[in-house]
Amino acid sequence: VEFGCGTGYFTPLLAQLSGEVIATDIAEPMLDLARERIRDLANVTVQVQDCEQTTFSPNSFNTAFLGLTFQLVDGPKTLAEMNRILRPGGNLILAIPTMEGLCLRDKLGCILRNVRAYGRIRPPGTRLYTRQSLLPLITRGGFTVLDAEPLSDPDHPGGFSGLYVRATKM
Repeated sequence: VEFGCGTGYFTPLLAQLSGEVIATDIAEPMLDLARERIRDLANVTVQVQDCEQTTFSPNSFNTAFLGLTFQLVDGPKTLAEMNRILRPGGNLILAIPTMEGLCLRDKLGCILRNVRAYGRIRPPGTRLYTRQSLLPLITRGGFTVLDAEPLSDPDHPGGFSGLYVRATKM
């Protein structure tokens, strides 16, 4: 299951790596864009879901992927829900922006984008995690962190810096 699929940027890759993908987002207009992008992928279903409280049954999935989404939600609540819907030994995969590696200009750019988009410095639910704050949070959520590797994209307009995290449900 993919949460926060947005326009479906990661969905085609996930579909290549999986037998079946359920791509979700809370915004129907984003799902419309995702449907257009993935219209030829027979193994993908698109639906509205909130990763903090889904309608999925317990132990439903082998893997949950949150790409560029976790920083926008209530972290502990989302981890509890991922723990509920993943099977024992299931994988949680996050690609998340972090504060490490951002220069002062980029940090200020993040603040200014939030002010323009939300009318204030930080919208509700948005977190700018560090490696030191994120990994213990994931562990407290009932997961064992297997990998945590830095991600960066110097060509990204805001200078993307983040972490790729793979954890397993205990």
